[in-house]
Amino acid sequence: MQEVLTTPADSVLFQQDHAAIIVNCFENERPLQGLIGALDWRFHGLLSQFVRSGTITGKKGEIVYIPAKKLDRHYHLFIVGGGVSNKTGQRTQTTLNYLEKVVENIKAVQAGHVVISNSDFGNFEDKDVVKSFGKKLQGVQLWIAN
Repeated sequence: MQEVLTTPADSVLFQQDHAAIIVNCFENERPLQGLIGALDWRFHGLLSQFVRSGTITGKKGEIVYIPAKKLDRHYHLFIVGGGVSNKTGQRTQTTLNYLEKVVENIKAVQAGHVVISNSDFGNFEDKDVVKSFGKKLQGVQLWIAN
């Protein structure tokens, strides 16, 4: 089941029973912006710590998995490297190929619900995201937040 939401993705993650969220990180964007910045704040700087240690670089094609816990709930955070951003805060479009690489990881952690913030990846058409992920994530609820 795929649904398009109009609420912010970080709010959806904590208000609903979602297990995973996919965010974008750029090499040259510090402090963290977009959804990864919002999640960093929600998880008390956890993602910034990984950036400072070099675990997350933001290089194009990088995929980093971080299990996180908040309020006795477990979350699967998937950080996709977006490469170099043209301008701080500008969410440049990442190819759907990079997002599709996360599919096997989502299956491996058996996430039942996945949230993607479309605006975080450069505003793809919702139908393109659903088309790209729909068949590959059989049995997983995909929520596209804007």
